[in-house]
Amino acid sequence: MFNFGAPGLDQLYGPTLLTRQELEKELGFSLEDPIVLSLTSCDPGRGTADAQVSRLVAAIKASGLKAVFTMANADAQAP
Repeated sequence: MFNFGAPGLDQLYGPTLLTRQELEKELGFSLEDPIVLSLTSCDPGRGTADAQVSRLVAAIKASGLKAVFTMANADAQAP
């Protein structure tokens, strides 16, 4: 079997997407207020991945905003 292109894109066509109300229920908060959407990616030139993510989380907490994180990338130093 061979995979060509970006097999992850297949997920765009398979599952049924949640409605806004279903997503808010799943997240546990309303999407009416501003939120942070984090598509985490690390830069090897700026320290370890753990340190970078820790700084990101600290900044989000300091902002007082709610946040949604996507799944991890295939970043360098990722476990």
